[in-house]
Amino acid sequence: MGVVRKNASPEVKEIIEWIFIIFENGIRSITTIIGFYLTIRYVKISRGKISRFRLISFASFSISFLFLYLILPFILRFTEFYVALMPFPWASLPFQAPITGSHLTVSLTKIVGWNGVVTTLCVFYIYQLIVFVGTIFLGRRWQCSMLCTFVGAHAEAFGEALPLIPHNKERPRSKVVNPKVRTVLFVFQIFMIVICLAMMVAWGIYFFTGTVIIPVKILIAIERMKYLFFELYLMIFFMLFVGARAYCYYCPAGTLLGVIGRIAGQQITTGLTKCNSCGLCNDVCKMSIDIMSKARAGESVRSINCVGCGICVETCPTGNLQFTTSFLTKYRNRKTGFPAT
Repeated sequence: MGVVRKNASPEVKEIIEWIFIIFENGIRSITTIIGFYLTIRYVKISRGKISRFRLISFASFSISFLFLYLILPFILRFTEFYVALMPFPWASLPFQAPITGSHLTVSLTKIVGWNGVVTTLCVFYIYQLIVFVGTIFLGRRWQCSMLCTFVGAHAEAFGEALPLIPHNKERPRSKVVNPKVRTVLFVFQIFMIVICLAMMVAWGIYFFTGTVIIPVKILIAIERMKYLFFELYLMIFFMLFVGARAYCYYCPAGTLLGVIGRIAGQQITTGLTKCNSCGLCNDVCKMSIDIMSKARAGESVRSINCVGCGICVETCPTGNLQFTTSFLTKYRNRKTGFPAT
């Protein structure tokens, strides 16, 4: 789209942009919803049942797509504010949009003028409030396994079929990533946090004081390269050959939400029954968290990388695991009338 906007005629630009919008808002949404349906059928056939929470997640993701990508854009006649649907600090949108009227390759002012910026920022701040308040109650599960229409939804819709090449020939269904690859992803995680925060600081100083630390053109170029390389090309490559949640290892927004979730008491409790050391919980974990060793020791699993998908809980044959947060624990205790042991 960036190349087209610079070199093509206005007529060709409009055609290409509408093709992109149809794909981004329509085809991607519908394909993912179909993926949820196929995943539900596959899990029921292969395991005999699918958990209520996973069904709720699929329904929540589907509603997010339908409302945020199809219904709301149609009502507002503004299709491009999907750039606002990622939590801070994924992008510099709140600082960049008021200054440039655009973000990445998306012009927020093209169709509806500066109202496009206002609309996008309103969506952005409302979404941030919903995400961060929800995370306090439900941990990282709220965004990463119920709302995220980027990797979160795709990981749950297509994760059973990915990666294309199994990591372990002896356990071909295992999603556990090689330790060396996890080290690379950890390095990416640190890099993404540093680069995103550095851009936020540079944009913030310019936004509030007018002082230019790094020229605007360079800041925009850095963010576009970050998006294209780490959040598009590598994301797709890793999704296919590392795992459906590969980007979640180093997503800057996910990392921040993981920290907030940890503060909110997010954990997977063990000891509800007895661990039989089958290893299925480790096999299904797309974030390669060693759940079994904690379960064998009767200890809770606490990791900022846990996206709260609940598949390990669903898969455990003995019912030994439970996802919880401080809020959920209090809610369950109040509902049952007995304190957790």
